[in-house]
Amino acid sequence: MDWTPNQVVRSLNSATASILGQSDMSENATVHCFTFVRALSSLLLEVWNSLLIKAFIVWKDIGRSMHCKIVVTFLASVSANSLPSMQQ
Repeated sequence: MDWTPNQVVRSLNSATASILGQSDMSENATVHCFTFVRALSSLLLEVWNSLLIKAFIVWKDIGRSMHCKIVVTFLASVSANSLPSMQQ
């Protein structure tokens, strides 16, 4: 199963709430813990978005170069077929 960034954040929040609910942490410690989880989630989302952007750029570059190769091959084929054949 592939996780989306939102699912990761919800999972982290749920796990944190579950752990804190079972512990006797003070309210202040709970706030610090949630702040840490939020910061970690934001960092994870930034990394995830950065990777997606890089993957998209690579995909576009690959697509562009593949398109170029297909066009060049097609043009070479058309040129070769359209030249008058030389009679001997």
